[in-house]
Amino acid sequence: MKRKPRCIVDYNSNTGSIDRQDAIIQPYAAAHKSMKWYRKLSFHLLQMALLNAHILYVKTGGTKTFLQFSHDVTADLIFAGDVTPPDKVESVVGLTERHFLDKLEPSPTWTKPQPARCRM
Repeated sequence: MKRKPRCIVDYNSNTGSIDRQDAIIQPYAAAHKSMKWYRKLSFHLLQMALLNAHILYVKTGGTKTFLQFSHDVTADLIFAGDVTPPDKVESVVGLTERHFLDKLEPSPTWTKPQPARCRM
């Protein structure tokens, strides 16, 4: 009977944590099939860094979910001091939620209906 090499034993003992990380990030994956490989890699590395920060946040007593934590960090990066804290999360949700354009009624000078401008 042959023994497994140490590297195989280490790999098999640590694959569970990688699977958990992938399972946490998968619903919020930002990479799309049509993206260039370097953008996919950049988004994945950014999400891994965000997940690691969330794990440290939870270990220090934080209670927010990964999604809430991601929204807060994203709001701080995008709106760096421009928006008050309660409005930050609403602004980020407005950027990420699905919203649809409405048709404008035709004006007297223009007879075709036009799509309304998005408020976001």
